[in-house]
Amino acid sequence: MDEKRFTPNLHASLVSEILSLRRDIESKNNALAGVEENLQSSKNENGLLEATITSQEQEIRSAKKQMQLLESGTLSALGNIAKERDDAVDSLAEARKRLEASKSTVRGFEEDARRNQAMWEQDKQNWDNEKRNIERKVH
Repeated sequence: MDEKRFTPNLHASLVSEILSLRRDIESKNNALAGVEENLQSSKNENGLLEATITSQEQEIRSAKKQMQLLESGTLSALGNIAKERDDAVDSLAEARKRLEASKSTVRGFEEDARRNQAMWEQDKQNWDNEKRNIERKVH
């Protein structure tokens, strides 16, 4: 190897570029880890919301059965049961909206994770190409 071609400035520049690339990769790995944590959190929330919907659907069925049993009852009893049913339906609708929002968020996180992975792979490939080019130049 010709020592005149490999100057201290070139060496320092190469080391600086390698360190910069490592920092970029670590930063992107950290961002990816954060996205994955958010994805897991959203999946957990999604599971909780599905359990809530199931529970609320059971409450609705129970309220409907109570209405059938109390049809011969007084008007005020029917009014109270109808109010409970309406509240349960409203809660179910709200829970479904939250579930859909969570699913949308999960899809967003999954897309972000895929995009970050693709960017990381592209950066890694670029870094590998640069490394090969630098190594070719050095040799």
